[in-house]
Amino acid sequence: MSPRDSATSKENKNNSGLNNASSVTLRDVSKSYGEEWLSDDVLKDVSIDFPAGELTVIVGPSGCGKSTLVNIMAGFEQPDKGQVLVDGKVIHGPAKDRMVVFQETALIPWQTTFENVIFGPKMRGEKSGKALKDEAEALLVKVGLGEFIHKYPIQLSGGMQRRAELARALINEPTVMIMDEPFRGLDAMSRSLMQEFFLDLFEENKKTNIFV
Repeated sequence: MSPRDSATSKENKNNSGLNNASSVTLRDVSKSYGEEWLSDDVLKDVSIDFPAGELTVIVGPSGCGKSTLVNIMAGFEQPDKGQVLVDGKVIHGPAKDRMVVFQETALIPWQTTFENVIFGPKMRGEKSGKALKDEAEALLVKVGLGEFIHKYPIQLSGGMQRRAELARALINEPTVMIMDEPFRGLDAMSRSLMQEFFLDLFEENKKTNIFV
């Protein structure tokens, strides 16, 4: 993937709520895999600005490096060269200000929908008790899963699992949401409904969203 690859941005015309959003900047980012003498350049000198509070869509063919870009922005991988900055500060690893919803579900199969949603803040000890319970339940109602709080992932449809993933990300109060083809694998109707739901959620939360 090179800087010429398409990145289109949908402008968020309402600037309210931008304190809940962060800018993301890629500065001359390069990444290759394999031995130095036989390396495959996946990303080469990529520089992109993702403005705070906007929805930006990254478009490119399969294998062009989109998922590698996601992993680098999330902090799961380090670039061979260049930097990723969030609000002007260089990132060095994952953090709760950047949440990722992946292509495949990452819900923990032996936990209920509710338990999956509270997992992050509970493990970090940031929230607990009634406050965490109330927030998780409110988020699950917001994403249309109020009646499925005690269901396990296997009992949810693909679209429901995507909604649970969104609730699990949002409870961490991220300023950047990175969506790595999250609706891939859904049938056409479910995908269309999830796209509409995601756009409504974006307009409500005003977070920086990077959609691959």
